[in-house]
Amino acid sequence: MGAFAIKPYVKAAAWLISSVLVYLNIRMVYNEAEAFLTSDNPGG
Repeated sequence: MGAFAIKPYVKAAAWLISSVLVYLNIRMVYNEAEAFLTSDNPGG
């Protein structure tokens, strides 16, 4: 692809940003599941 190829530093930044987003999403799901499972009234 020549001049249109993604530069290595852009690829590294994209991997870093996406890794952080995946980690934050997993952490959010875990926290919500934990709160749901430990609450006295899971319906509301």
